[in-house]
Amino acid sequence: MPISFHEKTQTFHLTDRSHFSFLLRIGDDPACGKNLYQLHWGAPVQDEALDYLADEFKLQTASFDGGTVLPAFACPTSGRGDFRPAAIRAIGSDGNDCTILNYEGYEVTQGKKSPQGLPHVYTEDASEADTLTIRMKDHKTGLLVNIRYTVHHALHTMTQSMELINAGQDEITLINPASACMTLRGGYDLLHLHGAWAKER
Repeated sequence: MPISFHEKTQTFHLTDRSHFSFLLRIGDDPACGKNLYQLHWGAPVQDEALDYLADEFKLQTASFDGGTVLPAFACPTSGRGDFRPAAIRAIGSDGNDCTILNYEGYEVTQGKKSPQGLPHVYTEDASEADTLTIRMKDHKTGLLVNIRYTVHHALHTMTQSMELINAGQDEITLINPASACMTLRGGYDLLHLHGAWAKER
């Protein structure tokens, strides 16, 4: 299965079995309830290794002395992050911009949902991909966030998008929301092609 949920470890495993594994973990934050954390994105991981990774996962208090490691949020937010750039900054009607996203549930479907009015990778047949949708909610403002991870079988790739919905009573101002915030461990060369499509080539 390209997308599976392991009840014992509360871990989502997205993989093509030959090129990559992407692991997410539901964790209990004593201060804020259930949250979603990114455990691994890289070389393929066997299901038997999930127990070990779960044992290694601990919610700890961040410090600047190098003594503790803060788990990476799957969707860091303004005022409630892990020292990485916030993927979402949402300002409520009272001026508060500390967004606390709690895990609400998930759904696995075939194919890929196309975001309206935005460029995207699409599928011509539902059998070409599988999508994991994670539902998150900020209970103070009513902001709903659907994070979608799609595994494209033939392409050996994963894409991510986020859908933000104001389900509250008051206005919410969004500041520069991102499609994703990923932690890649190790050394990489980043190639970014600027400008109009194909001109930079």
